[in-house]
Amino acid sequence: MLSSIAMFTLCIIPARTVCGLHFEVIAQIWLNIGIWVGVLFGNRWRSTKIFGYDPAAPFGEGLEQDSRPYPSDADLLLLLNGIVTYFCVWTPTRVRLLIPLAITVCLSYCGTSIIFGGPNNENPLSQSVMLILLVCMVISGKMSLEKNVRREYVAFNISVRKTK
Repeated sequence: MLSSIAMFTLCIIPARTVCGLHFEVIAQIWLNIGIWVGVLFGNRWRSTKIFGYDPAAPFGEGLEQDSRPYPSDADLLLLLNGIVTYFCVWTPTRVRLLIPLAITVCLSYCGTSIIFGGPNNENPLSQSVMLILLVCMVISGKMSLEKNVRREYVAFNISVRKTK
């Protein structure tokens, strides 16, 4: 919560640099750390496995016999892919700053899934490959979009120079 307030404060400061770093870099560092914390401790399965407990022990009281106290990894995969898609499609962030985000998303999920396994006896390798493919498709789309915008700018710049 406090880090979000600090990021909001940095957003409203009119300067482009904070402590010598561009705001984009600070935002990416904050986001990458937030993804690792969210993947490790925002998921009931992973947070209990980190501390060596069975996930049903702390979260399973009062549930029906066949229900599980933790969701599948589909929610986490959707969230991680949504984060990458949001930053690629709806923010003016450059590709060179999105590649570390994509690597962080893939490494955080793949690493924790391989180490701790997946809930509901899911295959972590197949879901990791699916996430990597989805992230690669989104990043390649952003690269193509950025390349087209640069080409249009160069064409516009050349046409303006010809009219002078």
